[in-house]
Amino acid sequence: MKFSVLQNSRYFLFSISLLLLLLLLANWVGLSKEPVHFNTQVKPIFNKKCISCHGGVKKMAASA
Repeated sequence: MKFSVLQNSRYFLFSISLLLLLLLLANWVGLSKEPVHFNTQVKPIFNKKCISCHGGVKKMAASA
């Protein structure tokens, strides 16, 4: 079934409008969040949950 030019134009305009709406919504959601700070928010979790099993800084092997 072929679409008429008017139907194609409506479909195209609807698609572009929906895309713009989704992009604006994604931008709005992204702007409302505060940035994550590694040293104050992420590193303490690594220290508590990961370092105990996986170790911290590895010692370098002595080269002979």
